[in-house]
Amino acid sequence: MKENASKSYQKRFIVIYMLCLVIALVPLLVFTQVVIKPQNLQQANIQTLNLIESKANEMGAWLDQRISEIRIINNFFQVGGRDFDTIKPYITSINDQVRDFYGNPQESYAIGKTDGLGWINDQLTINISQREYFKEAMITEKEYVIGNPVVSKSDNEPIFLICYPLKDETGKAMGFINGSINLQYLSDITDEINVYDGFAWIMNRNADVYTQREQVQKLFGEHLSQIAHHSQNGNGSFEMFVDNQRVTVFYASVPYADNWILCDAIYTNHLTASTTRIVNSLLLFAAIGSMTIWLASFILSRKLADENRRLIDEVSTIYERERKAEIRALQAQINPHFLYNTLDTIQWKALDYNAYDIAEMIQKLSMIFRISLSDGKEYIPVEQEIKHVRSYLDIQTIRYKEQFDYSISVDKASEKLIIPKLIIQPLVENSIYHGIKGIQRKGQIDVQVSLKNSMIRIEVKDNGRGIPQDKLKKLTKELKTHVESEHYGLHNVYEKLYLTYGREFHFEIRNEDGVVIVLCFPEKIGDDL
Repeated sequence: MKENASKSYQKRFIVIYMLCLVIALVPLLVFTQVVIKPQNLQQANIQTLNLIESKANEMGAWLDQRISEIRIINNFFQVGGRDFDTIKPYITSINDQVRDFYGNPQESYAIGKTDGLGWINDQLTINISQREYFKEAMITEKEYVIGNPVVSKSDNEPIFLICYPLKDETGKAMGFINGSINLQYLSDITDEINVYDGFAWIMNRNADVYTQREQVQKLFGEHLSQIAHHSQNGNGSFEMFVDNQRVTVFYASVPYADNWILCDAIYTNHLTASTTRIVNSLLLFAAIGSMTIWLASFILSRKLADENRRLIDEVSTIYERERKAEIRALQAQINPHFLYNTLDTIQWKALDYNAYDIAEMIQKLSMIFRISLSDGKEYIPVEQEIKHVRSYLDIQTIRYKEQFDYSISVDKASEKLIIPKLIIQPLVENSIYHGIKGIQRKGQIDVQVSLKNSMIRIEVKDNGRGIPQDKLKKLTKELKTHVESEHYGLHNVYEKLYLTYGREFHFEIRNEDGVVIVLCFPEKIGDDL
């Protein structure tokens, strides 16, 4: 009788446990698929597009440097009385200086007249009279025209040419300057884009492929016109099917290169791989749980209670082991020591070449990474947060060629206080990009941290363009209602303070000869956070 009762209890236990397992996992699986997966996909799309835009801007900056050098040659030609014979030694000198940088041993620059015959050196000339980019440069008002890739006469390597028309004071074309760039440099930049196992290349909006041509034609040949069509609307992304698989294509315009776009194609399931792993882990956990329950039905007896505790401990051990394995997997994705050591190596290399400004920027960047990672800590002392902000501002002042100054003031009582990390830098970044960037006067950013009545007060002020009153009201409302806006940094800071302090913090944005952002929150130390 006692044995039958034990078996009956055992069956009820199994049924209840199974129902609880289903009730717990099904909503979680549905929530993961319906809510988390789309959100993760959206975030992955935003981050990937930001990366593509950054790389496109990197290419644009590189092209702009080359174009600026050609402008210098043009100025020399204008000042020198427009004498082609006089400028030839200058071209030879320039070629000697830059040929290694642009990867072409002989034909970095060429100069010629309106007949299209170009002089590179006394042993090497070119004839571009029938090339479309030359014809366009001679008859249009464009400052320069970039041609499609061609094969170099000197080393048989693919290059592209920047054709810059030489004009007299009336605007009539008198000749041209050609600047060549080895196409391999662009290929190297696309090769650096390695996210989600994607494939990157450069093409124009006429669907002409410039880098990795054979591979692109093989993989996406019939879809290139579709990609070119979508890119007409600017930077973005879209989905298409390639061999019955969903592929997300990201594209961004390359500055200073008319019609050039940088593309990156990624299988969509790679973008959602992290969510898929979560779902699979949940299913695996459900399968393990089910098997454990059925196995337990043959083991449970009169000592059911003790056995139940053993099973609970066993499941807890399995869960803890999986959790630690997931943590190790996440930690393996970022190796801070490798990052620090690499930056230190680059810094010493820069010092070897007396590139002290580069070494200083690398040191500041290393400081930013160290504090950003902080060994996984979410809260750091104020003095560490200020070091992070100062490093960021030092890099930005170098980047923007001292277009702005800054000051940082921290009272002694605040330096050792613990606060959520990375809450000041986004405010400073907002001041740069939405405040002082593009203004005609010199910018100023002031950061103050103080402690009064057990409240930490952080103020970031700039002398920029300010925020229109209607947009300021809209932004304030979005922050208070937890709606994400184009000011991602401000949104993230607000959400971090809200999650940390609940409603015990104050967040204010106002116009005052620029924009002033004020944060106030309680003083908390150590374990209080």
